Amino acid sequence: MVINANRQQSTAQRPLRADAAKNKQIILDTASQLFARQGMEVTLEQIASEAGLGVGTVYRRFPTLDALIDELFGERFSQWAIRVKNLEAMGETDPWGAFEAYLYDLAEAQGCDAAFAQLLVEPLDGSCRFGELHAQTIRGAQRILALARDAEVVRADLDNEYLLHIQLAILGVAGVSSSLGSSAAKSLVKIVVAGCKPQPKDSPILPPPTLKERTCWQHLIQN
Repeated sequence: MVINANRQQSTAQRPLRADAAKNKQIILDTASQLFARQGMEVTLEQIASEAGLGVGTVYRRFPTLDALIDELFGERFSQWAIRVKNLEAMGETDPWGAFEAYLYDLAEAQGCDAAFAQLLVEPLDGSCRFGELHAQTIRGAQRILALARDAEVVRADLDNEYLLHIQLAILGVAGVSSSLGSSAAKSLVKIVVAGCKPQPKDSPILPPPTLKERTCWQHLIQN
């Protein structure tokens, strides 16, 4: 009798586990859409309302907003790190192609997701949610630029810190032009790419990075 009762209890719990998994996916899908549109200014209560679920249901799956963010963006950061690593390898044989692809990929990533764009520059505010993984992508970008400079396919005065300026510019354009999303960001990159190419010898040089700009760059590559 005890065995039968246990089997009945196990059978009764299966639909609940399936429902829980379904609700979790609904929460993640809804959160992804809200974060993409609104940036990091999203609450669990907003997610519950948008998903058509009770707030308690959301809190059972994700006790804190940070827990949800970690799960939602952790895999995203892992994939971004892999992409940058692949571009770094590509830079060994095609330095210009790798550099250009990095900028366009950055535009796509930031233009399609406001929250991810903000997370990419989060260390500038003194915190870094994804630690070494984040720093790894910045060091990879630095290496991609170094390979392009060594091959003389970008202007010699394009310092590492200018990657931060480009990233913030993309973030600004994508944020202001949210209805255009990645297309606005990519349009900006087209202009940037032209300016990054080697210039005639008599062209004005870029101003060297300030101490504050160098400090900001260091914040990005330190976990």
